Amino acid sequence: MDFFGTALMSGGYTVSGYCYGFLDAPLSDVYVYLYYNGTIYYSACSDSNGYFAFNNVPSAYYELFAEKDAASLNIGDGSTT
Repeated sequence: MDFFGTALMSGGYTVSGYCYGFLDAPLSDVYVYLYYNGTIYYSACSDSNGYFAFNNVPSAYYELFAEKDAASLNIGDGSTT
């Protein structure tokens, strides 16, 4: 999984990325969560291209977690801007 962050003028951020499977094939219907202090604050589901996004996310330290069909997925390094 690759993910990215972009600052918005409104004070929030967009956190987006792609979920990939075997041989870098896009994974659809992956549930992606942003946790803050052990609580889910944002959730999204990847589309047919593996894309997901969270909009208007306040600045903070979050944990990102993803699962498909109740199986946890490894999260690889991503880029932030």
